[in-house]
Amino acid sequence: MARHLEPTYEALGHRALDAPVINVDETRWAIMGTAKPATGTVWGVHAPTVSYYRILPGKSVEEGRAVLAGYRGITTWPTACAAIGALIGELYAIERPGVGRFSSTAAA
Repeated sequence: MARHLEPTYEALGHRALDAPVINVDETRWAIMGTAKPATGTVWGVHAPTVSYYRILPGKSVEEGRAVLAGYRGITTWPTACAAIGALIGELYAIERPGVGRFSSTAAA
């Protein structure tokens, strides 16, 4: 889809990277019907007015730099990021013992 809408797709990416503050996330996703993760990584760049996604082979520093190429906004809030990281850790701790289709204990 992105290839067919390339000018619009690229414009969304530029608009997201023009925001002074963004959120960036990289995650693998499950292949439907199995516990096996996909080999690629979805990179999401989220700004207040737009979100932009890219699928790349991995989650290396080089790929992160490719996603964020040209970004010049605010990149660090150590106190707030530490607090948010702690909250995310608590969520992972809650989910860890779960049993079900998408949990780490699900049968393949």
